[in-house]
Amino acid sequence: MPKKQADLSRIIASFAGGQYNISVHGIQEMLNDNITTEILEQVLEFDVPEIIEDYPKDPRGASCLILAWAENRQPIHTCIGYGGSMPLVITTYRPDMSPHLWEDDYRTRRRR
Repeated sequence: MPKKQADLSRIIASFAGGQYNISVHGIQEMLNDNITTEILEQVLEFDVPEIIEDYPKDPRGASCLILAWAENRQPIHTCIGYGGSMPLVITTYRPDMSPHLWEDDYRTRRRR
């Protein structure tokens, strides 16, 4: 069976139509980093988001990490499960609040 790959256009269309779910962990992280559903929808619908990591074989389900930019040019990472009927926001956070984890481009993990 071929591995499933993230389909960014499908994910974006789902967010545009309000057809997505958010995990409890995702809600907690949104609150921690002051990310509202409006911000999340805005960056995934209107920015030019990009998939920076794809996890098609994750044992918890296929998912991907998306980088998008908020209105104020702050980066936002969103991990989205795409194996079900609707995308699931697993987590979303501001990577600039964890500079020890990400390079300045917010696309590349720092080596430890």
